[in-house]
Amino acid sequence: MRTPRLSPRLRIAPTVASEDSEWAPRAAMAPALMYIFAAGAVLTLLSLAIARPGDGGGLQLAVTAVCACAMAAILLAGYDRLPEWSLAVMVAAGTVLVEWSIFASDDSTSAFAMFYFWLAIYAFSFFPTRVALGELALMGASYAAVLVLTRDLDSPSVLRWVITTGSLIVAGAIIGVLRRRVHALVTALRQVARVDLDSGIPSRGSFEDHLAYELSAARRAHGTLSVMVGRLEGLDELRRRRGEAAAQRALRATADVFRGQLRATDSVARIDRTTFAIVAPFSDDHVGYVLAERLMNALAGADGAAHGLHARFGVASFPADGEDADGLVEAASRALDAAEDGTAPPVAKVSHAGAGRDAAAAPAG
Repeated sequence: MRTPRLSPRLRIAPTVASEDSEWAPRAAMAPALMYIFAAGAVLTLLSLAIARPGDGGGLQLAVTAVCACAMAAILLAGYDRLPEWSLAVMVAAGTVLVEWSIFASDDSTSAFAMFYFWLAIYAFSFFPTRVALGELALMGASYAAVLVLTRDLDSPSVLRWVITTGSLIVAGAIIGVLRRRVHALVTALRQVARVDLDSGIPSRGSFEDHLAYELSAARRAHGTLSVMVGRLEGLDELRRRRGEAAAQRALRATADVFRGQLRATDSVARIDRTTFAIVAPFSDDHVGYVLAERLMNALAGADGAAHGLHARFGVASFPADGEDADGLVEAASRALDAAEDGTAPPVAKVSHAGAGRDAAAAPAG
């Protein structure tokens, strides 16, 4: 596995969540949190030089700064290989460090309480709402614990806790609304985009337009056309083990393998997270079957094997299996489902899917 160099780890990647996850990409989350911990450590050390706290508070703040530096180093080293839950745990650990800093300063009005806002903004920017709310609850509880530990429970202190917690909630709500609006905008842009950004091949919208065009040509010429729908298996496991960047490289390698095996008149598109579709003009179901089998074998013997990826395909042809685009895609998808549940070969035609259903429905004996 190729390890990202230092410069990509120091950059915050685009923060738009993938279509299959509420979490932002780890290549965005890890650097952002790393900078939060690094900045917190630097400011804590500066406070030691400026304020010079006594009674052991200086040592406690120094320990806090060292812990923050250690967290930043872990995030730099782990980068996009860190699981999402570990980042949530690190934010919770940051909340505890903020609480410890306020306690060490022996002042419930300490400016260290501002660090809560950093963590709240981060949580609502990158985490699912339920996780961000959990982090917010922990921040409120930790600040309340500081007031109890410092025995500062008079009315101004309680009011300060209410205002601080309320401000965190309002800030989180605003960020949550903005994040949802951005996600809706990106989703709309993805739907109209002609090229899939992750794989570098045409998107679903482009595939639908091209299929409609080729179907119209086939009708006019009284010809044939095949549609193959293939699903990539092993991509989620690769993303979990090696990170988002490795999964994207594997997607692009898969697209390159497919393009290299198709004829000049054929086209391939990514129509879903792990689903590809191929339009093959001037081909019946037999030609489509041969093409799909070639794609499957090429992937198994190329970069896909190195990444642990493989694919299954469903094949449908015009006019035998469908008269319009939706019917062809639906027929090919049914054949793919049969290939995936084992009632048909790994490359399945519509006839295979029908035979598999008939065999499953036949009474035993």
